[in-house]
Amino acid sequence: NFEQSWKQPYDAAVPVALLDVPAKQEQMTLKFDLENMSHTLIASSPGYGKTTMLQTIVLNMAKTNTPSQIEFNLLDFGTNGLLPLRDLPQVRDIVNLDQKEKLGKMLNLISDEMDRRKQLFQKSGVSNLEQYELQGEHLPVVLNILDSYDAVTESNFRDNIDTVLNAVLREGAALGLYMLITANRSNSLRMAMLSNIETKFVLFMVDEGDLSAL
Repeated sequence: NFEQSWKQPYDAAVPVALLDVPAKQEQMTLKFDLENMSHTLIASSPGYGKTTMLQTIVLNMAKTNTPSQIEFNLLDFGTNGLLPLRDLPQVRDIVNLDQKEKLGKMLNLISDEMDRRKQLFQKSGVSNLEQYELQGEHLPVVLNILDSYDAVTESNFRDNIDTVLNAVLREGAALGLYMLITANRSNSLRMAMLSNIETKFVLFMVDEGDLSAL
């Protein structure tokens, strides 16, 4: 039943790649650990695996967590790379940049969820999701996946999007809401956003300046 499903241990760490360790002449499993890595940016030049890494993370999290443990909001601003994930039971919804009305509704839902959780936590006298669940209550973790932030920089909707993203990056982790973003360049994201992103995975970058900046 529902109660039993959410009381199972939440699996925040899932395998995402094999990591070469030349010093030890071995390969080890690289895990994406949402609780420790928190808000995360995956950056690379176009065509070097950002969306594939997103797909891997989402699928592996979906395999080990029920919809009562984790939910995904998919913001597909790239070339429909997130579309194959839309039928996962953990997916709340998927939206692209051209769907202005639907995008506005998703941004409002994310903001409303943050406000709702703040009120619940205040009423319970706690400051984060872990403390809330120690009281016997439960809320699923919400992972907001945004593929290809670079497209946002050319959109008239950028200010609306950035307002919500900044709020999640500043306050979301304590509430159980996280951001996972991909971008092609280091300067795509505004500095205020970049400074609130805990973890940065850098795949291959053609411009070494971008690599250094990240």
